[in-house]
Amino acid sequence: MKILFVDEENAYEGPIAEAVADDVFAGSEFEVEVRSRGLEVPEGKQIGNFTQVVLAQLMLELNRKSMDAIQLKKEDIEWADVVLTMTNDQKAILAPVCPAEKLHTFFKYTMDSSDDLTSPKGYSLSGYKACLCGVGEALGTLLEKWQDEKGNE
Repeated sequence: MKILFVDEENAYEGPIAEAVADDVFAGSEFEVEVRSRGLEVPEGKQIGNFTQVVLAQLMLELNRKSMDAIQLKKEDIEWADVVLTMTNDQKAILAPVCPAEKLHTFFKYTMDSSDDLTSPKGYSLSGYKACLCGVGEALGTLLEKWQDEKGNE
């Protein structure tokens, strides 16, 4: 399965979700590829410093060559089996260009919750850690769901 995480600038919660998902699914029986992209990435934008710090503290790495934020392109949507936005507003922005069966919000897809994932942008390091914990919990829930479904086959 190919999962694309989409946030606003691809500098905060999207890269966190990408790195955590890569780690969570690497040790599982499921073949999952992950990427993250941003809806509106300013030219020269880098992944946030606190994003890099919280990932480094847990020895999580992004599967990319640089710390550049990456702008979402049509090819990314075509590549993905599932496109997960961090918020309902972001989902609404993508709805005209992304097939409905692919497009979900992160928490709805992972935990069947209508909540949005709060961006840690502008918060202290503890806000980034809270985001990382929320992402980890949601992806752990998704993995358990997949394992249960596979066990019931």
